[in-house]
Amino acid sequence: MKRSITFLLPCRNPTPVGGFKIIYEYANRLANDGFDVNLVYSATLLWSERNLFQKIKGIVAYPTFFIFKTGYLPNSWFKLNKHINIFWVPSPNEKFIPDADFIFATACGTANYVNNYSAKKGKKLYLIQHMEDWDFEYERLIETYKYPLKKIVISQWLKNLIKSIGEPSILIHNGLDFEAFRVTTSQDQRNPRSVLMLYHEAKWKGTDIGLKVFEKLFQIDKKFTLTMFGAFPKPQDLPSYVKYYQSPSQKDLVKLYNKSAVFLGTSFSEGWGLTVAEAMQCGCAVVCTDVNGYNEMAINHQTALLSKSGDYESLYENVIKIIENKSLRLRLSEESNKFIKQFQWEKSYKKLKNLLLED
Repeated sequence: MKRSITFLLPCRNPTPVGGFKIIYEYANRLANDGFDVNLVYSATLLWSERNLFQKIKGIVAYPTFFIFKTGYLPNSWFKLNKHINIFWVPSPNEKFIPDADFIFATACGTANYVNNYSAKKGKKLYLIQHMEDWDFEYERLIETYKYPLKKIVISQWLKNLIKSIGEPSILIHNGLDFEAFRVTTSQDQRNPRSVLMLYHEAKWKGTDIGLKVFEKLFQIDKKFTLTMFGAFPKPQDLPSYVKYYQSPSQKDLVKLYNKSAVFLGTSFSEGWGLTVAEAMQCGCAVVCTDVNGYNEMAINHQTALLSKSGDYESLYENVIKIIENKSLRLRLSEESNKFIKQFQWEKSYKKLKNLLLED
């Protein structure tokens, strides 16, 4: 019997978003396996909590989708299986949600809706990819973790968090694409003074810390190649010595990783740390902060050099260590590339699929 699955998404995403990428990968694989997959996007979310501007924006967004679908879907950065059903709804009210065998809440803002749906919308699951305290205050967020939904977490620290409030969860690490993200240029052929970093507007991503590291590097040697990429437009105040790539294609992103000797991760918190993982796949030597998420794959002096979050002096010193010590740089590149290979999509998908089939 063909089974149907709904993923309730918190918003549209025409630009690359790591959490959405994970959902889309599962959706594609499920569709390839013959499941009937629904992706539901809502023009509005938590309507009563929105200000007037946000409400007007949501009202306008709903009819606009049917005219400019390409601006609302991930067509520019992720190819969805053509058999996946796309639902663009005015709100997550139950009457707009298709009936299914299973339904996933994919963010804290969608968990309350899924919790209150009737059984005909499907057995209820909650995919937790981060502690979303930027969206909900702590107490409210914890309440969503107490809902009677089957909780799936992507990292050990999130499993420990859920356990600390007396709730069970199932750990399924994110999978990685090893066909696209791979070493095409060996570490010893790269410019040792080439450093790559993600740009993000969220303060907890630590972009300002990374820019301080870049500034110190450029001060000591103008020959550094300092590069950033991100989904956001190039910031107007970005120093001229920093090259910036907005929303690079997957192919171009792989090239950026392979041109860089060092990847710098500056976050104060991560659900898992996709960019660090991708950098390891592509043979970069990683310098990053010692935070939840990164620690799933970043082991100090084994697969990366770690610094306390916010400590740009330590991050700078670790970058210099890697640049000046070729054997260290090569070893970290090789060891991290070996370590990261355990996160295979086939393993992650099999766990999720088995979880669905056992119900």
